[in-house]
Amino acid sequence: ITSVTMGEDIKSIGKGAFAYCGALSQVFLPSEITEIADETFYMCFNLSQASLSNTKIKRIGTRAFAYCDFLTVVTLPDTLETVGPEAFHWCSNVNAVIIGKNVRTVGEYAFSKCYNVQSIYYLGTEAEFRNISFAVGNDLLEPSTKYYEHIHVHEEKVESVGDCLTRGKKTYS
Repeated sequence: ITSVTMGEDIKSIGKGAFAYCGALSQVFLPSEITEIADETFYMCFNLSQASLSNTKIKRIGTRAFAYCDFLTVVTLPDTLETVGPEAFHWCSNVNAVIIGKNVRTVGEYAFSKCYNVQSIYYLGTEAEFRNISFAVGNDLLEPSTKYYEHIHVHEEKVESVGDCLTRGKKTYS
């Protein structure tokens, strides 16, 4: 399997549903989905696109996208509240993380071994960003440049307004 398009009636994806699908490169999720369970896309090394931006996801489970080496941009939509432990562990090519303004908790080691994160875009204010609970093991996000408000996210690139940047990359949005 290299590509998956899910039907609009799907609300969640079960634990490990696509784990170890090494050839999987793109996933199109339904707009009504509310949860991605633990290890759903675990070790899908070639996954470069999993569109979350137009979904109602509230929770991303433990190790849901761990070891997805080809992800370059992670977009956590406004509906998302919780990022599980190790959710994006060892996604070593991620260079930007876009965080929706309703994210409240980022679990332990959610972004550990994501050595290339250079920019974090938060859709709310800096004060709201400080209220997000980042658990231990997310210290690689600390030196990243932070941008607040005024961002527009598109499927194949990150475009921002004002003093932010435009980057044409494959995305996880």
